[in-house]
Parts: sequence; C-alpha cells; structure tokens
Amino acid sequence: MVQALGWPAMTMDFAVAEGVDISKLKAGDKVDFELVRGADNIYMVKSLTKK
Repeated sequence: MVQALGWPAMTMDFAVAEGVDISKLKAGDKVDFELVRGADNIYMVKSLTKK
C-alpha cells in the first residue's frame, strides 16, 4: 500500500534506478522504498532497504 499516493495494496512492476540492488530480495520480503516520478510520469524505485 502506498498511502501517500492513495494506492491500495497491489502487485506492480517498477523500473529500478541504477545502483539499487534488488538481487538479494525474494518474494514476501518486507522493504522500505522511495519512488520518484520522472518527466514521463513513470514511477521508478530510487532507493530500497530490506526491513
């Protein structure tokens, strides 16, 4: 769920910024992440940390 955007819980695919390592994540991991919206209105994961 992304409360700041009014999005309910869901599964979505996002582009990931260069330098963000998602290789050690597995389905079901809980994470904190930062999304940024580009000039093209597409959201990208800018940072991510595993909880």
